[in-house]
Amino acid sequence: MARKGLIIVGIAIFAGVAFLLLRSGPASPPPTIPPQANPELRAEEPPALAEPAKESMSADPRDDEGVLADPGPSIPLPPLVDSDSFVREKLEDFSLPVAWVAQDHLLRRLAVFTDNATRGELSRRQLDFAKPEGRFRVVTKDGRFYADPSNAERFDFYLDRLEAIDPVILARLLEMLGPLIDEAFEELGSALYGDDAFRDAIDRILEVPVRAEELELVRPNVLYEYADPDLESLPPLDKQLLRLGPMNFARLKVYLHALRAAL
Repeated sequence: MARKGLIIVGIAIFAGVAFLLLRSGPASPPPTIPPQANPELRAEEPPALAEPAKESMSADPRDDEGVLADPGPSIPLPPLVDSDSFVREKLEDFSLPVAWVAQDHLLRRLAVFTDNATRGELSRRQLDFAKPEGRFRVVTKDGRFYADPSNAERFDFYLDRLEAIDPVILARLLEMLGPLIDEAFEELGSALYGDDAFRDAIDRILEVPVRAEELELVRPNVLYEYADPDLESLPPLDKQLLRLGPMNFARLKVYLHALRAAL
């Protein structure tokens, strides 16, 4: 398994959706994203006619006592095709690396990633720019291969960035951007819609068990694979989550539980 991309579930990377799945580590060949689901391909198509500005309601209409409050003025949203600068402005308070928010088609990438995640697939091409530093390491014990536990340290930075974002604030941002995200899903021909899409993706991640035991690897050719055929046959998303390491995967689950409750 050569370096292929772990994607630390990272809705925080785009539009703030908090999945930080990051690239790196041993992996089988990544799934192919259909051309219609690839925002880079769609970006080459002629732009649609300008759309009227859309409006979103405030994220939570209740006050601290749970009473419905005045939602206040709505925020006009730009057309999806011109939404990147608007999204970057909303992400400024999250202190994310410049290279992350400088990407184009942020909400379209988010839609592709979320749609794939609900099926246990990975769209690592959409987060190719966010790979961690260093190489995947393997240790040998009694002639057998195992992933070096220190590999997980490469993901600490991303979990730290994620945990610094209040999940309630993140959920409100997602709700504000909801009409644009739903449009991005529609472009893909996806059946996903609204907060249900993110809850489905989060639930798909949360159902993957954390495994603390050492997982043996084999190297039948150039790439490393899991020695256990049941592990090797897992969906790509599940295998990549295992490579976060048990501590980081547990941290990710804690955050996603909080984000799901806030959605």
